[in-house]
Amino acid sequence: MSKEEIDMVSIDKLYKLVLLLLLATNISVVSSCNLLANGGVPEIEVRAVNALLKLAKGQKKFWNASYPLWDNRTIICGNCNKTFCHVTELHLSGQHLYGRIPQEVGNISRLTILDLSGNHLRGEIPISIINLQFITQM
Repeated sequence: MSKEEIDMVSIDKLYKLVLLLLLATNISVVSSCNLLANGGVPEIEVRAVNALLKLAKGQKKFWNASYPLWDNRTIICGNCNKTFCHVTELHLSGQHLYGRIPQEVGNISRLTILDLSGNHLRGEIPISIINLQFITQM
């Protein structure tokens, strides 16, 4: 076997090992998307998610796109390109969120699903929601 063939076999084995580790540890979709996109999730979307999480009474929950807070059923990203992956789904049902839906939610421009059911939200839905062009379920 030539050195190039050995290198290709090694890379293939390394790729399979990384894939196996990702599956075995149930790494969040957000993290795996960050591996695909050099820039991770846009900061404006991280701030918008954190604005929602600040509504969690008595709990300090903050999301960092490179260190996911939950499993891949709560904050889901997709619509990846070479630069970014976008938050496409937020499943925040029953997270003890209190108060008004923040205006920043409209900055999650690729959002398709926003589930805020089972919380204690009040007030009007912010006008910035009109920026969610891809929303299919709210």
